[in-house]
Amino acid sequence: MGARKYAATRLRQDASTLKSAPDLFLRLMSEHAARGLWSRVVASATQQATASPPHLADFSASGDTFSQDINYLSVVYTLGGDGGEDSWLMEGGDDAPEIQLVLKMDDVKKLVRTLQERVEPKTAPDETGRDVLRERMRSTTVVLDAVLESMPMTIGECSQLEVGQVITLPNAKMDKLVLSADTVSGSLPISQGELGAWKGFRALKLRSPVPEDVIREIAEI
Repeated sequence: MGARKYAATRLRQDASTLKSAPDLFLRLMSEHAARGLWSRVVASATQQATASPPHLADFSASGDTFSQDINYLSVVYTLGGDGGEDSWLMEGGDDAPEIQLVLKMDDVKKLVRTLQERVEPKTAPDETGRDVLRERMRSTTVVLDAVLESMPMTIGECSQLEVGQVITLPNAKMDKLVLSADTVSGSLPISQGELGAWKGFRALKLRSPVPEDVIREIAEI
C-alpha cells in the first residue's frame, strides 16, 4: 500500500489505479525513496553520512537474501494505523503500509559501543599498564579441550602405546563431557556439556555455566 501510494503521488494519479501494478514496477518506483530513507536513518544514528550505499533486498525473493550465520534485527514501522499525521496514507479498507528495516546485529553492537564511547567520561591513563595487560589477556587465544574421559597411566604404560591400539573407557558417556581450558597451571575444567552435531559439524552443547570463580579470576587479571 505504501509503495502504491508513493508511486501514485509521483505519477500524479489516484492510488486505486495501481492496485494491479506489478511488484517490480512498484519496487523500481520506490527504490530512490527507500535508499534516501535508509541513508537518513544511518546518518541520524551515526551523526555522519553513510560511507557505503545501502543494500536493498526483496524479502519475497529466495532465501539467499539473508545468511543463516548472521543475526539480524528487524524493525517494522507501521504508518497511518493510529489515525495520526500519517493517516493520509490509508485508503479504503487497505492495511496500514509498513516500512521494514533489517540491520546486522554486529553493526548494531558496534554502533552502540561507538555511542557509549562518546558519552562515557574519559578515564585517566593507567600508568601501571594493568588495563593494557587486561585487554591483551582478554584477546589472547585460549585452547579448549572437550574431554570425554580421562584415565591415569604411568610413563612406562604410555611408552608401550601403539598405533591402532584400542583403549577401553568404561566410564565414558556422550552426555557427560568436561570442557577444559589450558592455563599456565595446567588444564582447568570450566564447564560440562554433551556431544552433538550442528550444521554437519561435531559440536559441544554446554549444560552448565562457567563458574563464577573462574569468571572473577579472569576479570581480575
